Amino acid sequence: MTPSTFLSHWGIRENPFRGEEARLDTVFCRITATDAAKQAENTDHTVGADAGYSLLAMAAQHAEFEKFVGDFQRPASSVVFGEKGSGKTAMRLQIAQAAAVHNARNPDGRVLLIAYDELHPFLERLHNRLRRVTRKGETTATESLRQMRLADHVDAIMHLVVPKLVDIVMATTGEAEQAALPSSRPIAPPHLRGLADPELLELGTEPKKVLRRTDPAVKRDLLALVAAYDKSDEGTARVRQLRWALQVRRPLLERTEAVVAYFGWLPPALVALWLALTAPKLGGAGAGTGLGRLVPDAPSMQLVWRQLQETFGLTGTGDSRTVVWTTAFVALVLIWIVFLARRAWTDRFRLSRQTSRMYRQVRVTGRSEASVFQAIRALPASMRTSNYLPVSESEDLRLRMFDRLRRVLRLFGYSGLVVVVDRVDEPLIVGGDAERMKTIVWPMLTSKFLQQEAVGIKLLLPIELRHMLFKESAAFFQQARLDKQNLVEQLSWTGSTLYDLCTARLIACRGLSTGDSGKQMITLADLFDADVGRQGLVEALEQMRQPRDAFKFLYHCIVEHCAQATSEQNALTIPKRVLEDVRKAQVERLRQLAMGVRPA
Repeated sequence: MTPSTFLSHWGIRENPFRGEEARLDTVFCRITATDAAKQAENTDHTVGADAGYSLLAMAAQHAEFEKFVGDFQRPASSVVFGEKGSGKTAMRLQIAQAAAVHNARNPDGRVLLIAYDELHPFLERLHNRLRRVTRKGETTATESLRQMRLADHVDAIMHLVVPKLVDIVMATTGEAEQAALPSSRPIAPPHLRGLADPELLELGTEPKKVLRRTDPAVKRDLLALVAAYDKSDEGTARVRQLRWALQVRRPLLERTEAVVAYFGWLPPALVALWLALTAPKLGGAGAGTGLGRLVPDAPSMQLVWRQLQETFGLTGTGDSRTVVWTTAFVALVLIWIVFLARRAWTDRFRLSRQTSRMYRQVRVTGRSEASVFQAIRALPASMRTSNYLPVSESEDLRLRMFDRLRRVLRLFGYSGLVVVVDRVDEPLIVGGDAERMKTIVWPMLTSKFLQQEAVGIKLLLPIELRHMLFKESAAFFQQARLDKQNLVEQLSWTGSTLYDLCTARLIACRGLSTGDSGKQMITLADLFDADVGRQGLVEALEQMRQPRDAFKFLYHCIVEHCAQATSEQNALTIPKRVLEDVRKAQVERLRQLAMGVRPA
């Protein structure tokens, strides 16, 4: 007998326990998508037939999920530790669903979800910037990651949002929707079908007009963000384009200085021309008039010098008018030289110094120093200071960047930000090494970062970091203040919760809907012989401890039973003997996995 034959008898269209990764699990996506659509349509989503969908979705949630999500009207930070397969990625998808429902109900108080889960590009750029070749060889990735700071995380998060924001503002009407899409993500994620993805930036149809009418301080906030965190290959031109689009002009004094520096040679040149045309004739008839007076009849340098002295009134015999014009010429030349020196040396020196400082501090965006120089150069001179640009490793300076982003997004109906940090063990440069994960995560465990106003930092961390956290000092705990961060020490599942979760997946795969209310409900115990019972399944699932291993256990129960029975036997329930054999094999697998002697 095949598993399909066994499941079709119970009206199950697909194997509920086949999936092992939440992002690719069609059953999980079906449960969350159905519930999200119902919640968006109804403020009270427990009315009538809709309650069936909500109960399924609630059965798929961990008991600590509500504490982790919190209230989107007042975003707060959360820290969760969990083993592989305990449901961290599922939580990540469920919080996206919850944010989408909140945004659908509160169009003027939305939250922007920032998925900070693709860490590999940022960590590679950091390592490429910091690695050095010494007599002992090239420095390792661990040595580079030890130098990671909170500032690097803020820079990476800003780099995820700011380019998309500028794409939409600078795009034409037809391009704005495409520009808002998160990179490398589908247009309609399965778990959010029918709802707007909370990771998409929705700025309306005319974001440029909204920004033009806003306060000049908000315009400066956006320009500072773009100069620091825009795309590496387009940051130079886009700062200038955005400044013109927002009608942010340079101050009058700065524009005057630029005009004098570039065109200040014209007034002294005109004065010199006037003196040359009106100077008295020196020499014979061949001297001519006008400019010809400057050309002597004989190729004598002494005569040329005498003619120049006479022209500019330096012989002491010229009239007072010539002396005045000569003084004016000298004064204009000196003024031009002063402004030119200020423009070419003083300002450029200060600009180069600011560029060098910012390039050293912003290490994870991949921008070249030349691109940073041009971006800063396009800003008004008053913005080329540490009040606007991240030119130091100051954490307060970086957190002000969060405030600037919130002020800009508030114009378009966003009241808060939610940053989800996940999969810190997956980048190639980390390779699951606990020490490297610690160097990445620990800078974020500071109270002032986790307690920002209207910003919720959701940390989904591997269980190995929990063990390392408990070895830290009291001073570290005082700095992190995890007692205020909605801490969940471990995502643990009981046998009963796993039983309810697996039953919910069975119901979802049977396709129960409002039109099937008369269809007989089934539970997980119905698939097994009567001598197994619900309690026997709960005890077996208790040993699996988490969803991924529970799904593997039940999947192998079905496969093993079908392998031992023929279609003619019509064995439509799984005997206790099969359950016990599979349970022992799975317990041994988990033991070997914990010892590190098997891959999965």
